[in-house]
Amino acid sequence: MEKLNKNNVLVLGIVFALLFCVSLVSATISLDLPSASSTISGIVVLNVTNSTGFDEMVNCTIYAGSSLTSNTTWTEIGFFVNDTLDNVNGTFDSSILEDATDYVLNASCTNSSASIQEDTNTLINIDNTVPIAPSSLSPADGTSDDDGDLTLSATVVGENTTSCTVFFTSRIPGSGGSSQTMTHTGDTCSLTLTSVPEETYEWYVRASDGTNTTDSASQRFLVDIDTPSNYLFQGKETDFIEDVKTFSVTSDEGGLTKFGIVFIFVVVSIVGIIIYKRR
Repeated sequence: MEKLNKNNVLVLGIVFALLFCVSLVSATISLDLPSASSTISGIVVLNVTNSTGFDEMVNCTIYAGSSLTSNTTWTEIGFFVNDTLDNVNGTFDSSILEDATDYVLNASCTNSSASIQEDTNTLINIDNTVPIAPSSLSPADGTSDDDGDLTLSATVVGENTTSCTVFFTSRIPGSGGSSQTMTHTGDTCSLTLTSVPEETYEWYVRASDGTNTTDSASQRFLVDIDTPSNYLFQGKETDFIEDVKTFSVTSDEGGLTKFGIVFIFVVVSIVGIIIYKRR
């Protein structure tokens, strides 16, 4: 089913451009439908016209490819046999492809002498679905970060999503702006932030297929950075409290606490000093 297996999006783009240039110069067939820059959905008509310069066209194979989808390889969408007629007509179900706005369709046709001619249409928008709302946002709602470095992430349905954007609605974390583009890989969108100031931030994620968008629910996270003043005496407070308890709570068998004995001793001493000075 694959004509070309290129995972590198740049290489795929170059191939698309070369095919387009070749078609402008030397093509003697014409891929009439779907036309370039058109929007298609559902069952789509495919039409290839044969010129007199390419007599006895025997068959045509039509491929589709996009650099925005999770599968960036060419996909065969139709194979049509034509016994020396002037055109090829057929249909294909566009829902077998992911939604995207940059599809390239390529018709590759062979005549009775085994010559091959190609024609290409670009920037075709396939629009069959709406993205599912992003879910499982992280950090979880109401959680706290203690160092200002964190990664925001959300789960999406990769088949219906070509990009994600995070929106901040209460505070903006640094200089990135209120909307920032996330990295989309498969079923996950993510964005790493560093040196985020202390504050409570409200945010949500928007999934897009290039034509339609769907938003997640909003939630909040708190940045509360630990500083030396917060943890300098950590572990000492308990010791201090225990020392106080040890000094003030222990009692003697006679019923007087140690604190009471000390208090009586101090009072008696003061009274004695006063009497001595009056003599």
